[in-house]
Amino acid sequence: MNRTVQGEKHLPISDIDTIWFVVLHYGPIDKTVRCVESLLNLDTISGVTSKVVIVENGYNKVRDSGLAYKYGSTKNIFLLESNENLGFSRGNNLGYQYLKKHSSNGCSGTCAVFLNNDTEISDKYFSEKLIECYRRRAFDVLSPDIYDPAVRQHQSPLCRGGEIEQYAQKEFKNARALLNESHAVRIFHAFKNRCVALFGVFPYGRHLITEKRSRLAPPSEWQEPLDNVVPQGSAIIFGPSFLQKSDAAFDEITFMYFEECILKKKCDRLGLSIRYQPELQVLHHHNEISAQTLRRATYRKRRLQAQRTVDAYQNYVAY
Repeated sequence: MNRTVQGEKHLPISDIDTIWFVVLHYGPIDKTVRCVESLLNLDTISGVTSKVVIVENGYNKVRDSGLAYKYGSTKNIFLLESNENLGFSRGNNLGYQYLKKHSSNGCSGTCAVFLNNDTEISDKYFSEKLIECYRRRAFDVLSPDIYDPAVRQHQSPLCRGGEIEQYAQKEFKNARALLNESHAVRIFHAFKNRCVALFGVFPYGRHLITEKRSRLAPPSEWQEPLDNVVPQGSAIIFGPSFLQKSDAAFDEITFMYFEECILKKKCDRLGLSIRYQPELQVLHHHNEISAQTLRRATYRKRRLQAQRTVDAYQNYVAY
Protein backbone atom coordinates (compact mmCIF):
# COMPACT_ATOMS: atom_id res chain seq x y z
CA MET A 1 0.00 0.00 0.00
CA ASN A 2 2.86 2.40 0.75
CA ARG A 3 4.26 4.49 -2.05
CA THR A 4 7.76 3.18 -1.25
CA VAL A 5 9.20 0.14 0.45
CA GLN A 6 11.76 2.16 2.37
CA GLY A 7 12.04 0.95 5.95
CA GLU A 8 10.29 -2.32 5.14
CA LYS A 9 10.19 -4.62 8.17
CA HIS A 10 11.03 -8.30 7.97
CA LEU A 11 9.14 -10.16 10.68
CA PRO A 12 8.92 -13.87 11.43
CA ILE A 13 6.13 -15.69 9.62
CA SER A 14 2.78 -14.62 11.04
CA ASP A 15 -0.76 -15.93 10.79
CA ILE A 16 -1.72 -12.49 9.42
CA ASP A 17 -0.84 -11.83 5.78
CA THR A 18 -3.37 -9.09 4.92
CA ILE A 19 -4.53 -5.99 6.79
CA TRP A 20 -7.55 -4.15 5.43
CA PHE A 21 -8.32 -0.60 6.54
CA VAL A 22 -11.93 0.49 6.00
CA VAL A 23 -12.51 4.26 6.23
CA LEU A 24 -16.11 5.48 6.43
CA HIS A 25 -16.18 8.82 4.64
CA TYR A 26 -18.92 11.40 5.08
CA GLY A 27 -18.68 15.12 4.47
CA PRO A 28 -15.78 17.23 3.13
CA ILE A 29 -12.73 15.21 2.16
CA ASP A 30 -10.04 16.91 4.27
CA LYS A 31 -10.57 14.64 7.28
CA THR A 32 -10.66 11.55 5.09
CA VAL A 33 -7.48 12.57 3.27
CA ARG A 34 -5.65 13.05 6.57
CA CYS A 35 -6.78 9.61 7.70
CA VAL A 36 -5.83 7.85 4.46
CA GLU A 37 -2.47 9.63 4.23
CA SER A 38 -1.62 8.38 7.72
CA LEU A 39 -2.33 4.84 6.51
CA LEU A 40 -0.10 5.31 3.47
CA ASN A 41 2.72 6.37 5.79
CA LEU A 42 2.63 3.20 7.89
CA ASP A 43 5.71 1.00 7.65
CA THR A 44 5.40 -1.86 5.21
CA ILE A 45 6.04 -5.40 6.41
CA SER A 46 7.53 -8.17 4.32
CA GLY A 47 4.90 -10.79 3.51
CA VAL A 48 1.99 -8.62 4.68
CA THR A 49 -0.26 -6.74 2.25
CA SER A 50 -2.13 -3.62 3.37
CA LYS A 51 -5.23 -2.43 1.56
CA VAL A 52 -7.57 0.52 2.06
CA VAL A 53 -11.28 0.70 1.32
CA ILE A 54 -12.89 4.16 1.37
CA VAL A 55 -16.67 4.04 1.68
CA GLU A 56 -18.35 7.23 0.44
CA ASN A 57 -21.47 7.14 2.58
CA GLY A 58 -23.95 9.07 0.48
CA TYR A 59 -22.59 12.60 0.95
CA ASN A 60 -21.77 12.94 -2.75
CA LYS A 61 -20.41 10.77 -5.54
CA VAL A 62 -16.83 9.55 -5.19
CA ARG A 63 -15.99 11.17 -8.53
CA ASP A 64 -17.44 14.49 -7.29
CA SER A 65 -15.87 14.45 -3.83
CA GLY A 66 -12.27 14.63 -5.07
CA LEU A 67 -11.36 11.24 -3.61
CA ALA A 68 -11.37 9.55 -7.02
CA TYR A 69 -8.99 12.18 -8.40
CA LYS A 70 -6.63 11.79 -5.44
CA TYR A 71 -6.71 8.02 -4.92
CA GLY A 72 -8.37 6.51 -7.99
CA SER A 73 -5.08 5.26 -9.42
CA THR A 74 -3.34 4.44 -6.13
CA LYS A 75 -2.46 0.77 -5.75
CA ASN A 76 -4.45 -1.14 -3.10
CA ILE A 77 -6.89 1.71 -2.46
CA PHE A 78 -10.49 0.90 -3.39
CA LEU A 79 -13.35 3.41 -3.57
CA LEU A 80 -16.94 2.39 -2.87
CA GLU A 81 -19.97 4.63 -2.92
CA SER A 82 -23.55 4.62 -1.76
CA ASN A 83 -26.37 6.62 -3.30
CA GLU A 84 -27.68 7.50 0.15
CA ASN A 85 -26.46 7.99 3.70
CA LEU A 86 -26.69 4.46 5.05
CA GLY A 87 -25.71 5.34 8.60
CA PHE A 88 -22.88 3.81 10.57
CA SER A 89 -23.65 0.09 10.43
CA ARG A 90 -24.80 -0.26 6.83
CA GLY A 91 -22.08 2.07 5.56
CA ASN A 92 -19.34 0.08 7.26
CA ASN A 93 -20.87 -3.16 6.07
CA LEU A 94 -20.32 -2.09 2.46
CA GLY A 95 -16.61 -2.12 3.17
CA TYR A 96 -16.85 -5.32 5.20
CA GLN A 97 -18.59 -7.21 2.42
CA TYR A 98 -16.09 -5.94 -0.15
CA LEU A 99 -13.05 -7.06 1.83
CA LYS A 100 -14.57 -10.46 2.58
CA LYS A 101 -15.32 -10.99 -1.11
CA HIS A 102 -11.77 -10.08 -2.08
CA SER A 103 -9.93 -11.91 0.72
CA SER A 104 -8.25 -15.24 0.09
CA ASN A 105 -8.34 -18.45 2.14
CA GLY A 106 -11.65 -17.59 3.78
CA CYS A 107 -10.11 -14.63 5.65
CA SER A 108 -7.95 -17.01 7.69
CA GLY A 109 -5.00 -14.61 7.49
CA THR A 110 -6.90 -11.32 7.45
CA CYS A 111 -7.35 -8.48 9.95
CA ALA A 112 -9.72 -5.58 9.28
CA VAL A 113 -9.30 -2.15 10.89
CA PHE A 114 -12.48 -0.04 10.71
CA LEU A 115 -11.96 3.71 11.10
CA ASN A 116 -14.11 6.82 11.14
CA ASN A 117 -12.75 9.44 8.77
CA ASP A 118 -11.95 11.81 11.66
CA THR A 119 -9.26 9.42 12.90
CA GLU A 120 -5.55 9.22 12.20
CA ILE A 121 -2.83 6.65 12.89
CA SER A 122 0.37 8.55 13.68
CA ASP A 123 2.36 5.52 14.90
CA LYS A 124 4.13 4.23 11.79
CA TYR A 125 4.70 0.87 13.52
CA PHE A 126 0.96 0.31 14.01
CA SER A 127 0.73 -2.63 11.59
CA GLU A 128 3.79 -4.29 13.09
CA LYS A 129 2.36 -3.90 16.59
CA LEU A 130 -1.02 -5.25 15.43
CA ILE A 131 0.59 -8.42 14.05
CA GLU A 132 2.69 -8.81 17.18
CA CYS A 133 -0.45 -8.53 19.34
CA TYR A 134 -2.07 -11.28 17.30
CA ARG A 135 1.04 -13.43 17.48
CA ARG A 136 1.19 -13.16 21.27
CA ARG A 137 -2.50 -13.84 21.72
CA ALA A 138 -4.97 -14.29 18.88
CA PHE A 139 -7.97 -11.97 19.17
CA ASP A 140 -11.50 -11.93 17.82
CA VAL A 141 -12.18 -8.19 18.14
CA LEU A 142 -9.72 -5.61 19.38
CA SER A 143 -10.35 -2.11 20.72
CA PRO A 144 -7.28 0.15 20.43
CA ASP A 145 -6.47 3.14 22.60
CA ILE A 146 -8.51 5.93 21.01
CA TYR A 147 -7.08 9.28 22.02
CA ASP A 148 -8.52 12.75 21.36
CA PRO A 149 -5.51 15.11 21.44
CA ALA A 150 -7.65 18.26 21.51
CA VAL A 151 -9.01 17.43 24.96
CA ARG A 152 -6.26 14.96 25.98
CA GLN A 153 -8.87 12.28 26.50
CA HIS A 154 -8.57 8.50 26.16
CA GLN A 155 -11.98 7.41 24.84
CA SER A 156 -11.77 3.64 24.73
CA PRO A 157 -13.15 1.32 25.75
CA LEU A 158 -16.65 2.70 26.28
CA CYS A 159 -17.07 0.50 29.31
CA ARG A 160 -16.37 -2.97 30.64
CA GLY A 161 -18.68 -5.76 29.59
CA GLY A 162 -20.34 -5.93 33.00
CA GLU A 163 -21.21 -2.23 32.86
CA ILE A 164 -22.92 -2.27 29.46
CA GLU A 165 -26.49 -1.95 30.76
CA GLN A 166 -25.57 0.95 33.02
CA TYR A 167 -23.85 2.72 30.12
CA ALA A 168 -26.75 2.12 27.72
CA GLN A 169 -29.36 3.33 30.20
CA LYS A 170 -27.40 6.51 30.89
CA GLU A 171 -27.22 7.34 27.16
CA PHE A 172 -30.94 6.62 26.82
CA LYS A 173 -31.90 8.79 29.79
CA ASN A 174 -29.82 11.73 28.55
CA ALA A 175 -31.49 11.56 25.13
CA ARG A 176 -34.97 11.24 26.59
CA ALA A 177 -34.31 14.21 28.87
CA LEU A 178 -33.53 16.35 25.83
CA LEU A 179 -36.75 15.27 24.14
CA ASN A 180 -38.68 16.22 27.28
CA GLU A 181 -37.06 19.63 27.76
CA SER A 182 -39.28 22.51 28.82
CA HIS A 183 -39.83 25.54 26.63
CA ALA A 184 -37.50 27.64 28.83
CA VAL A 185 -34.68 25.11 28.49
CA ARG A 186 -35.19 25.03 24.72
CA ILE A 187 -34.82 28.84 24.58
CA PHE A 188 -31.63 28.60 26.64
CA HIS A 189 -30.10 26.03 24.27
CA ALA A 190 -31.14 28.08 21.24
CA PHE A 191 -29.43 31.14 22.74
CA LYS A 192 -26.32 29.12 23.61
CA ASN A 193 -26.04 27.69 20.09
CA ARG A 194 -26.52 31.15 18.61
CA CYS A 195 -23.64 32.48 20.72
CA VAL A 196 -21.45 29.60 19.60
CA ALA A 197 -22.36 30.22 15.96
CA LEU A 198 -21.54 33.95 16.22
CA PHE A 199 -18.62 34.02 18.65
CA GLY A 200 -17.26 30.45 18.65
CA VAL A 201 -17.95 29.94 22.34
CA PHE A 202 -20.69 30.33 24.92
CA PRO A 203 -19.44 32.47 27.84
CA TYR A 204 -20.76 30.19 30.57
CA GLY A 205 -19.69 27.04 28.75
CA ARG A 206 -16.15 28.26 28.23
CA HIS A 207 -15.13 27.38 31.77
CA LEU A 208 -16.54 23.89 31.40
CA ILE A 209 -14.63 23.33 28.15
CA THR A 210 -11.39 24.60 29.71
CA GLU A 211 -11.88 22.32 32.70
CA LYS A 212 -12.48 19.34 30.41
CA ARG A 213 -9.36 20.08 28.38
CA SER A 214 -7.19 19.83 31.48
CA ARG A 215 -8.74 16.62 32.76
CA LEU A 216 -6.69 13.47 32.17
CA ALA A 217 -8.09 9.96 32.51
CA PRO A 218 -6.45 7.97 35.33
CA PRO A 219 -3.72 5.73 33.84
CA SER A 220 -5.42 2.64 35.28
CA GLU A 221 -8.32 3.26 32.89
CA TRP A 222 -6.34 3.09 29.66
CA GLN A 223 -2.76 1.86 30.18
CA GLU A 224 -3.50 -1.81 30.85
CA PRO A 225 -5.03 -4.41 28.49
CA LEU A 226 -8.58 -5.44 29.37
CA ASP A 227 -10.75 -8.39 28.41
CA ASN A 228 -14.52 -8.28 27.98
CA VAL A 229 -15.04 -4.65 26.99
CA VAL A 230 -17.40 -2.58 24.85
CA PRO A 231 -15.25 -0.91 22.16
CA GLN A 232 -15.41 2.72 21.08
CA GLY A 233 -16.78 2.79 17.54
CA SER A 234 -14.40 5.23 15.85
CA ALA A 235 -11.79 2.45 15.56
CA ILE A 236 -12.48 -1.29 15.82
CA ILE A 237 -10.25 -4.16 14.69
CA PHE A 238 -11.71 -7.49 13.58
CA GLY A 239 -9.56 -10.62 13.63
CA PRO A 240 -9.80 -13.68 11.35
CA SER A 241 -12.16 -15.57 13.67
CA PHE A 242 -14.76 -12.78 13.55
CA LEU A 243 -14.42 -12.38 9.78
CA GLN A 244 -15.00 -16.11 9.32
CA LYS A 245 -18.00 -16.31 11.65
CA SER A 246 -19.91 -13.14 10.73
CA ASP A 247 -21.31 -11.95 7.40
CA ALA A 248 -21.47 -8.36 8.63
CA ALA A 249 -19.36 -6.14 10.83
CA PHE A 250 -22.43 -4.61 12.48
CA ASP A 251 -26.05 -5.70 12.68
CA GLU A 252 -28.13 -3.18 10.73
CA ILE A 253 -30.85 -2.55 13.29
CA THR A 254 -29.93 1.07 14.01
CA PHE A 255 -29.14 4.02 11.75
CA MET A 256 -26.73 5.43 14.28
CA TYR A 257 -25.81 4.96 17.97
CA PHE A 258 -25.48 1.88 20.18
CA GLU A 259 -23.64 -0.05 17.45
CA GLU A 260 -20.86 -0.93 19.90
CA CYS A 261 -23.26 -2.29 22.52
CA ILE A 262 -25.05 -4.36 19.88
CA LEU A 263 -21.67 -5.64 18.65
CA LYS A 264 -20.83 -6.74 22.20
CA LYS A 265 -24.08 -8.70 22.43
CA LYS A 266 -23.42 -10.22 19.04
CA CYS A 267 -19.92 -11.35 20.02
CA ASP A 268 -21.25 -12.89 23.23
CA ARG A 269 -23.73 -14.93 21.20
CA LEU A 270 -21.05 -16.05 18.74
CA GLY A 271 -18.68 -17.02 21.53
CA LEU A 272 -16.24 -14.27 20.54
CA SER A 273 -14.42 -11.86 22.83
CA ILE A 274 -13.55 -8.17 22.64
CA ARG A 275 -10.24 -7.06 24.11
CA TYR A 276 -8.78 -3.61 24.76
CA GLN A 277 -5.13 -3.25 23.69
CA PRO A 278 -3.52 0.10 24.67
CA GLU A 279 -0.26 -0.34 22.73
CA LEU A 280 -2.27 0.23 19.55
CA GLN A 281 -3.28 3.88 19.41
CA VAL A 282 -5.59 5.74 17.05
CA LEU A 283 -5.97 9.53 17.21
CA HIS A 284 -9.56 10.70 17.13
CA HIS A 285 -10.04 14.32 16.04
CA HIS A 286 -13.61 14.26 17.26
CA ASN A 287 -13.44 17.65 18.95
CA GLU A 288 -12.69 19.40 15.65
CA ILE A 289 -15.81 17.98 14.03
CA SER A 290 -17.89 18.49 17.17
CA ALA A 291 -17.02 22.19 17.26
CA GLN A 292 -17.95 22.63 13.61
CA THR A 293 -21.13 20.64 14.09
CA LEU A 294 -22.12 22.67 17.15
CA ARG A 295 -21.86 25.90 15.20
CA ARG A 296 -24.31 24.53 12.64
CA ALA A 297 -26.49 22.71 15.14
CA THR A 298 -30.12 23.61 15.49
CA TYR A 299 -32.48 22.50 18.15
CA ARG A 300 -34.31 20.42 15.56
CA LYS A 301 -31.09 18.55 14.71
CA ARG A 302 -30.35 17.95 18.39
CA ARG A 303 -33.81 16.52 18.85
CA LEU A 304 -33.34 14.29 15.79
CA GLN A 305 -30.09 12.93 17.25
CA ALA A 306 -31.80 12.37 20.58
CA GLN A 307 -34.71 10.58 18.93
CA ARG A 308 -32.30 8.35 17.01
CA THR A 309 -30.56 7.55 20.29
CA VAL A 310 -33.85 6.58 21.92
CA ASP A 311 -34.83 4.45 18.92
CA ALA A 312 -31.40 2.80 18.85
CA TYR A 313 -31.61 2.02 22.56
CA GLN A 314 -34.97 0.32 22.09
CA ASN A 315 -33.52 -1.76 19.25
CA TYR A 316 -30.53 -2.61 21.41
CA VAL A 317 -32.78 -3.80 24.24
CA ALA A 318 -34.86 -5.90 21.84
CA TYR A 319 -31.77 -7.41 20.18
